[in-house]
Amino acid sequence: ASAFAQNTQSFTVKTGTSISETVPDSVLYQYPQFTAGRVHFRNGSTTSAQLNYNRFLDEMQFLDNNGDTLAIAEAETIKLILVGIDSFYYDKGYFFVVSNNGSIKLATKQGFKILDKQKTAAYDMSSSVSSIRNVNSYTTEGKIYNLAVREDVVLTRETYYYFGNIYNRFVPATKKDLMSLYPKHRNEISKYIKENEVRFQERKDLEKLLD
Repeated sequence: ASAFAQNTQSFTVKTGTSISETVPDSVLYQYPQFTAGRVHFRNGSTTSAQLNYNRFLDEMQFLDNNGDTLAIAEAETIKLILVGIDSFYYDKGYFFVVSNNGSIKLATKQGFKILDKQKTAAYDMSSSVSSIRNVNSYTTEGKIYNLAVREDVVLTRETYYYFGNIYNRFVPATKKDLMSLYPKHRNEISKYIKENEVRFQERKDLEKLLD
């Protein structure tokens, strides 16, 4: 997936400090503050809350009555989350929709990965280099952003693109995965990509392809 990511920013987490101390909330979270939103569940029910998306943990969080930050439980029961004009769909993770032409969606997922793969970068918990390389996939049990690393680690912030169909199934933005969504249109997809230069890491190119 890293082949289709855009490196936008990097952070050096020094020995003895936590990731949350190094990476500002403006980067960790989608919005500068918790914002009114509405959660639509697969069973048809809805609920309103003050919401914010944690990019590092890939979880939607809300403020309870005491002002504490909590993660939405049983995320697999969520169909759609609306925050202002923004849409988030859940498909084994949250996907932020940046373009939707009615039949197919273009979505992003922002996360962090270790820039220097040669470093051990072990945390104060049982983790290997391979398991923390794409730290945006960590679940709430990890809570890595509150834990200190044992040596300096350089993290990069990256944006990944995904395609989503009308059933809200999302796959990486690649030629192969686009064809998996629309197997009956393989020839048309191949023809367009052959006749047009499609950079699968560029939003404008992807939007033209989807149109």
